[in-house]
Amino acid sequence: MALNVIQLHNEIKSQIDFVNNPRFPSRDYDRAINLSIEEIVNDRYDNIKNVKNYSFDSVQRVKDELRTLVTKTSPTSPTGDVVSFPVSYKHLLHLLVTLDGIDVASRAISFDELTGILNNSYTEPDADNPVFTEDVNGLTVYHGSSSFTSSVLTYLKTPDIVSAGLERQQIVTGSGVIVTSSVYLVVTDGTTHNSVVYESGETFIAANTNLTSGQVVLQSNTTDTDLPDILHQEISKRAAALLEGWVGEFDSKKSLEFDANKS
Repeated sequence: MALNVIQLHNEIKSQIDFVNNPRFPSRDYDRAINLSIEEIVNDRYDNIKNVKNYSFDSVQRVKDELRTLVTKTSPTSPTGDVVSFPVSYKHLLHLLVTLDGIDVASRAISFDELTGILNNSYTEPDADNPVFTEDVNGLTVYHGSSSFTSSVLTYLKTPDIVSAGLERQQIVTGSGVIVTSSVYLVVTDGTTHNSVVYESGETFIAANTNLTSGQVVLQSNTTDTDLPDILHQEISKRAAALLEGWVGEFDSKKSLEFDANKS
């Protein structure tokens, strides 16, 4: 089941030992979620890169888990021989280049390999066998004397930064505190609006400007994770482990990490 940001917070809370740990502010939950997402994306990307070490089924599962981050550029003209990184770029998946009017897949090489390849007439790049290196400026394509006119880059984008909103954006009980027809995300159980009682994580469209009880946040002030719902439980387990680790609960952290790795 897909979890919004408040539901993720609640799932994390259900896994933390609050007898021996403090209550965390909302921003700490967001921070732990975003660090967990970073860990998951990097782990799964390593699996994709090292295809030879994994079965096809395993790699396909990994691709399914990251499918919402896979992004493809429209055909783009290079700057000289350099393909620039999009603003949202995080990890490379595939580079297709157009050489002499024909689309060809380009192969990544290291800088250590480059000199040997360029100086060997049998391996020197050409229109049939282009290669590229990666640095801070982008991807530099080596293609011999062929004409390089366009590229399509397939990559993993940077995940959205998850946020439950700022503490000051959370709205508590009162008259005239919410806006009619706006969508609100319920923060606390038992929140009441227009004679309807809501649970934490539910949403409602404001029928008037009054909040009878509880706490809400304007949905537009929040950001949910853009990773698929099949990863939401792992995100919550990793985040709980991180939060407990920050206050020294080593044994509990290891137990939660074990559970997260089994997900």
